[in-house]
Amino acid sequence: MGGLAVVLIAVLATRPSSEAVQARSPLLGKSAPDVVATDMDGHQVTLKSLRGRFLLVNFFASWCVPCQHEHPQLAAFNQHHQAAGDASVLGVVFEDDAASVRRFVAEQGVNWPMV
Repeated sequence: MGGLAVVLIAVLATRPSSEAVQARSPLLGKSAPDVVATDMDGHQVTLKSLRGRFLLVNFFASWCVPCQHEHPQLAAFNQHHQAAGDASVLGVVFEDDAASVRRFVAEQGVNWPMV
């Protein structure tokens, strides 16, 4: 048993730090391409119009229970950062019908674009 502990400690001590591991991608440090989408009200939303601040992209469906649970925190995040002008939220509707999304938006007070 003591030998196993020594081996385990040796393995863990010689592993590279998780902080030292960095993903290698040609996309790191580059701006996202301009994407144009239509929101629930028929207005065009472009990534170009949101440049200069952080963008939180939230994939959403009204039937998604985790989406429903995270909504209060997402709304608080949006309110705080919208006032500060340093971040925006963009909702991306996933496999949902427009009527259900509109109902959720009206009932829960979503105030960011949903595309």
